[in-house]
Amino acid sequence: MTKIFSSWARLVAFLFALSPFSTLCAQDAALLDIERIHFDDHQQALVLLNNLDLQSLSPEDKEYHRFLKALLSAYEGNLENAFHSLTGVYTDVQSTRVKNRTLVSLTAMASFLGKWEQGFMYANALQRALANEKDETLMLKGLQGLLIFYLNAEQYDIAKMLAQRIEKHSPADSPYRCLGEVAMMDIAAKEQVSESKEARYQTAKANCAASGSRYYISLLENAYLTLLIKQNKPQQAYRLSKIMKKRVEDIDVLFLDLAFNASLAQLYYLLGDVEKAKTSATFVLDQLDKREFLQSRIDALLVMVKIAKAQQDFAQALQYAEALSKAESLLREDNVVKQVAYQQANFNLAIKENEIALLDKKNKLLEQQTQLTNEKINVVTLALVVIAICLAALVFWSYRSRKLHLKFKQLAEKDGLTGAFNRSFFIESAQKVLPVQKDLQSDCCLILFDLDHFKQINDTQGHQVGDKLLSATVAAIYEVVNADTLVARMGGEEFAILMPRCDVIHGACVAEQCRKAIEGVRVTHVKSNLTVSVSFGVSDTSQVGYNIDNLLAAADLALYKSKQNGRNQVNRYFVE
Repeated sequence: MTKIFSSWARLVAFLFALSPFSTLCAQDAALLDIERIHFDDHQQALVLLNNLDLQSLSPEDKEYHRFLKALLSAYEGNLENAFHSLTGVYTDVQSTRVKNRTLVSLTAMASFLGKWEQGFMYANALQRALANEKDETLMLKGLQGLLIFYLNAEQYDIAKMLAQRIEKHSPADSPYRCLGEVAMMDIAAKEQVSESKEARYQTAKANCAASGSRYYISLLENAYLTLLIKQNKPQQAYRLSKIMKKRVEDIDVLFLDLAFNASLAQLYYLLGDVEKAKTSATFVLDQLDKREFLQSRIDALLVMVKIAKAQQDFAQALQYAEALSKAESLLREDNVVKQVAYQQANFNLAIKENEIALLDKKNKLLEQQTQLTNEKINVVTLALVVIAICLAALVFWSYRSRKLHLKFKQLAEKDGLTGAFNRSFFIESAQKVLPVQKDLQSDCCLILFDLDHFKQINDTQGHQVGDKLLSATVAAIYEVVNADTLVARMGGEEFAILMPRCDVIHGACVAEQCRKAIEGVRVTHVKSNLTVSVSFGVSDTSQVGYNIDNLLAAADLALYKSKQNGRNQVNRYFVE
């Protein structure tokens, strides 16, 4: 138990303190020394922090002192308590620099604790803070926190963008640059890219070595080891594992130990060394069954199932298979929670931006009204003329406003290109429909689909053909669905269909009809033969409840499965 807690503390501390927070305007150099040494000797750092004379510190340094105390509390083995303390610091401090530094820690720590709703809230706040940050070091530290968060949230497109920004703004020997290299290699392993990454790996390893970061070198090597195993290159992977072994043992961080041994179990099984594969897998399975180690546990269980089957120990194989099913189910639950939290965060952000835009318009209108109120009319005749003109203008404006209102209402509800509902109206309508269906104890089904390789169609045929294809797709859908069905364009080539009084089985049938209807779509003025196909994902309320965000997230996972299995097909979401 002690090793698990201390390993977590070391991992968190390393991620939050790659370099001294030297740009903070601290009058007492002791605070900078504490942050500089706390990863290597946290006990000494804590002693120095407790021995400081708080009365001699400036107000900003006192806030910095409070931040360091909260950060060091992670070594006590309870990340939840450390997170709670840092939340208090973020709420109370006045210093912008200390607040932003705390925000970096909270964003990254939220992802380790699975606090996705709070994490996305902190991530959005950190992105706004970085937009105005002039200090390069603070900006890189902020990007570091965001990168860690979005990697753990499995938002790999955003993580790639952040890694590229870090690469652009940091020298080759910077630990931040090393983190970006590790992230890109880790994403490549998770996405199972087929091309060789040897050249990039060697460059990344040289950069990490120059930064002096043994931990990140090991993370980089393990990501590349995973990639080599997935590419079925066991000999090359074996040579790399021999190099890694001593470094991983010396660092002694449980997270890294488990990931490395899970990779070793897969590697030894590929090489035919069953005993060593079993030893490495058993090391992983002997640790506490915690959600943060799920992927390593799944990798180890997969190996143990294969070994038990090969040895015809079917009872043992069944036991491992049941544990594997449970772990995979937990992982799927975590993925749904992440997706729902991400979509909810984007929705909340859009609402906030709309509220700010509306408030700006109201303020401008108030300024104009105040200006008109302060003007004095000196000539009675002119005043009468102005009043008459204003009355006429009001009549005209009333007539004009009614027309504009009708036009704006249509624009607020419909997508201008396809005539389908837009995303915001769809979400709003769904939030009204679903409670009614819940009271009626009636199922609702949500279908999510997008056009396969639509970007390629735009690139080869032109955007005009692409626009015609989107309009024809919606027309084909309306030929299939009922009148009370909501059809919306969620963005780009992605569409959604909400069907009341419909379960996932019937919804999948409707989706199949839609798929065939869209296959028959023909667009004029194409440069060559145009083949159209669509991938579908279907979910319903009986599995994820009467919440539109859960329905969207579940349907999106089923859609992802359709794409992963070759596209042009329908997949249903189901909880195993």
